[in-house]
Amino acid sequence: MKLSQINKDWTLFLDRDGVINVKKENDYVKNWKEFVFHDKSISAIAKLTKIFGRIIIVTNQKGIGKG
Repeated sequence: MKLSQINKDWTLFLDRDGVINVKKENDYVKNWKEFVFHDKSISAIAKLTKIFGRIIIVTNQKGIGKG
């Protein structure tokens, strides 16, 4: 697929842990102090906002189910 095929009607879903932020091994990010952005993830999201109409950050928080 070429970038020219994508338009502002599209929504991009990005996984949080391991994509936007550094994933904690054998643990979960439980608060903002533990959140560490991956290098260049902020600038990448800024560039993607020029291509996609919406960007939604999602996360699969298994830690919530585990209490």
